[in-house]
Amino acid sequence: MNFLKAWVFFLSALLWCSTAPPAPSESQSSLFNPHLAAKPVRIVPAREIDRISAPSVLVRLANNKLALMMRSQAGVLEPFYVRGIETGFYDTRKSNRTDYDQVFANYRRLGANTAMFMIHWNDIEPEDGRFDFSFADMIADKAAKHDVRIWWVLFMHTQHEQPSDIPNSWIYRIDSRNGVDYGIQWLKDSEGRLHNSVADLLHLSRPAEIYPAYGNPAVFSRIISMIRALASHYRDSRTVVGVQIGNEEGFVYYSAVHKDRPGWESDFNPVTQKLYEEWKQKTGKQDWHAFKLDIVEWWWRHFTTAFHEEDPYRVVSFDLAGGRPEAGDLEMIDEEGVDSTTYGEGNIDVVGIMFYGREAGDRIWPNLDQHYDYVYQLPILVPPEIGTGKPWGTKADFQEYAISAIERGAQGYSAYCYGTLVDDDGTLNEYGTAYQKFAAMMEANEDVIYAGLPGAGAVSIRTSSAGWRVSQLHHSSGSTLGILHFPQAHLRENSDDNTAASDVALELTSETAGRYALETFHDGMLGAREVVSLKPNRSWAWVIPKVRETEAIFVRVKRL
Repeated sequence: MNFLKAWVFFLSALLWCSTAPPAPSESQSSLFNPHLAAKPVRIVPAREIDRISAPSVLVRLANNKLALMMRSQAGVLEPFYVRGIETGFYDTRKSNRTDYDQVFANYRRLGANTAMFMIHWNDIEPEDGRFDFSFADMIADKAAKHDVRIWWVLFMHTQHEQPSDIPNSWIYRIDSRNGVDYGIQWLKDSEGRLHNSVADLLHLSRPAEIYPAYGNPAVFSRIISMIRALASHYRDSRTVVGVQIGNEEGFVYYSAVHKDRPGWESDFNPVTQKLYEEWKQKTGKQDWHAFKLDIVEWWWRHFTTAFHEEDPYRVVSFDLAGGRPEAGDLEMIDEEGVDSTTYGEGNIDVVGIMFYGREAGDRIWPNLDQHYDYVYQLPILVPPEIGTGKPWGTKADFQEYAISAIERGAQGYSAYCYGTLVDDDGTLNEYGTAYQKFAAMMEANEDVIYAGLPGAGAVSIRTSSAGWRVSQLHHSSGSTLGILHFPQAHLRENSDDNTAASDVALELTSETAGRYALETFHDGMLGAREVVSLKPNRSWAWVIPKVRETEAIFVRVKRL
């Protein structure tokens, strides 16, 4: 009888082992490990670039500035400054009949060299474990044909305007039981009801964005695998500049955008609540919103590290919801679980600040500048979405926010979006023309902008005219670039219709005597050039007549 019991026990154990779930992988064994050693992008000293075979690198120049380089089709690493335009789900991807040859030809007409192109996790992994890069490769090939680079904007959540198959993707049903989806974040409304399935979320009066429950081990491990696959696939690409991991992601923000529904919040998925309990135990903290901030940073440290384990040299970026967390919007910070520190604490290589709204910069820059220098240390600065065109922003908005990034030593900027810069037939509209003219002045002075350091160098350019400002960059060659602009012009109602103009007085001062070439660029073109003789520390004054408050004038000074 004892032998029979032993035999039954052995068979039962064998059956249990054959049906039990697999042991968790290393990444799943602990839901929260605050001691992860994150891997940022590898920085290459300028003297070592000839030893590097990578097609895209972040280099430390001789003046210690961090700058991007891309390998040309001839195989040479060359300086690369991002003049970007974002596109994807909200314009070019609305139709499967979009002519991308025309789109990328227009990028070159606009003076852009980079497409911040939106793709979704589902685009590259349409079925669990089956990767298909055919669409992304087609976009990259079309862009390369027109000498346009790609910066992938990788969505992991759904947003309205995306194709209807994305909300129904396998991604959000990885862990589904009894009509409940444990692979997504659960919303709790103001009355305490849980919205815990894709079907439920899609039937809200305005569909909520569906976010993965990043802390679910089944979701987390697949994100890591997907990011590794993406990094590996484009590791040798001379077209891809960088990858933005996530678009306005973290925790679902709902009350912050649905003002008619205060009190809604996420994530009340039991998986995330278990993670919260582990976080409390390991940190000794209790605050729910502090947990959100910590855990988003922890997730993105894992995501960026996985990317750099496959591709050590290409930069990764991130963006927060419309620039509002960086602007100090406490409601948005509490809901999304991100703030100005997320870039650094999340191991993000690039600050992807977004600019929408007339007063955004006045609130955003102080909160970012206290944490980052952008020039000498990670993360560098490349704003991926500066709103321009209806309804995203005015021409004056775009110009002012681009200049405010450039004067901080940014390695590029990007407008949002292509669809607001051109008409339906692809013709450049007034916003596209304004972008084109600004890009032309940028390209004409790109050597100073690319390697130049913020502020005045041996030569300084100043103005005493009320309301005007000169943003400066200086170059080791002796060149100084000043961008003359009126910072408050874009804050006025109907700013693009503002025709106010005045004579602007400028002063040029050099530390050493000599002859200097002085060039001014406005309205997209070289306006005037003259040679002046300067005495040491003596100002030379001149007046630029009838400058409109809404225009920028580039002033370049070079010692002969």
